[in-house]
Amino acid sequence: MDHLSFPSSAETAPSNLGTVDAPFLDRNPVIVRPDNRVGDVLAVLLARRIPGAPILDSKGRYTGACSLRRLLDRSLVVAAADAASGVQSLAYLNEDLGRIRARLEARADAPISAAMDPTVPIVDTTCGLPQALLLLYRGAPFLSVLDEHDGSLAGIVTVEGAMRGLAGPMWRGAAAAQ
Repeated sequence: MDHLSFPSSAETAPSNLGTVDAPFLDRNPVIVRPDNRVGDVLAVLLARRIPGAPILDSKGRYTGACSLRRLLDRSLVVAAADAASGVQSLAYLNEDLGRIRARLEARADAPISAAMDPTVPIVDTTCGLPQALLLLYRGAPFLSVLDEHDGSLAGIVTVEGAMRGLAGPMWRGAAAAQ
């Protein structure tokens, strides 16, 4: 499992943005176990409206991540592979909702460990906020943030969490006005 290493914010160009800590870091994310069923995980992700979740083993060690994007990818096998390989037009696909749904349902009883998402970046708590924001901007479903000292899960950073942290009082004022 690759761990992205960025210079800490203290080692980079001056920035008052700091690191991925509060208010950007969700320290209480939904946690998934490797043997949880795909269908159960999907239900939780959809109900909570979150893009994915870290996967921790029975001893609380980070083993990977799952994401809605990866589950969609597994349901659109041919189209996703062709799109990833650079095929410009997917007009040749003859898919319908029933076939796509059937592929997803066929995986419902599989362990989520079989659908881990290798594209979810792993950073540690010293990761500078500009680097974290860039990873999210480039399409990461979320960031798994590990403690720099012991490698335990510190939390996750999502696009929504990043935007809430960036908007700060402006966002809270708009939310209170509703």
